Amino acid sequence: MSEAWPEIVRAVAGRYRSRLQAGFVAGKLRHDPIYRTLFAHPDLRAARSVLDLGCGRGILLAVLAERARLNGTSVALRGLESRASHAALARQALGAGAAIDVTDLRTAEIPAAEAVCAIDVLHYLPREAQRSLLQRIAGALAPGGLLLVREIDRDAGLRGRLAMAAEHAMSALRTEAGRAFAFRSAADWRGSLSTAGFEVEARLGGEGTPFANVLLVGYREAKKARTRDRRARATSSNP
Repeated sequence: MSEAWPEIVRAVAGRYRSRLQAGFVAGKLRHDPIYRTLFAHPDLRAARSVLDLGCGRGILLAVLAERARLNGTSVALRGLESRASHAALARQALGAGAAIDVTDLRTAEIPAAEAVCAIDVLHYLPREAQRSLLQRIAGALAPGGLLLVREIDRDAGLRGRLAMAAEHAMSALRTEAGRAFAFRSAADWRGSLSTAGFEVEARLGGEGTPFANVLLVGYREAKKARTRDRRARATSSNP
């Protein structure tokens, strides 16, 4: 699958109408490792319905749509986004290929899905809202469901401080200077997912960048049974 990545980058960027947006999207795909990581994730590849929380411009959903096209498979895609302007860009890029809803994640009803992604989302919410959202996600996922979370590791020294500073800088550029964030340590994030009912694996999520990110992979059933079922499905759909 890795050899297909340059094709995916071109195809996803080509979904965005303006040169400015297309250039931004191509840059994100080339320089942020999370998209390539999720593109190659075997359990996410096996999911037949994926929900992206805080989907923004729909970049991850577009990656998953292009991967499905490349493999000749079908996947139901849905995104929840609080900013109407970003949701509009996601709808333009995905068309009928995904349902995009404008909603507040602090109170949103989480629809059922086989996999849920929350990439750089939770730290925007107060801690109690994080707990509530994780519980709602757990309730929406059937046994075997997958949750993928990327977050900043607040306690990771200089790289953690750089990542938090970058978030503050981007917030200021969006005219949201002074916005409060709820950053946590990798161990704290992992504990939050475990408390919500997930079996959790933690992996580095900032390779190739100066930032300390952690990718948390949460499962709603025992790992052995989940791996056997999902890998079998992935194999049968990708001959």
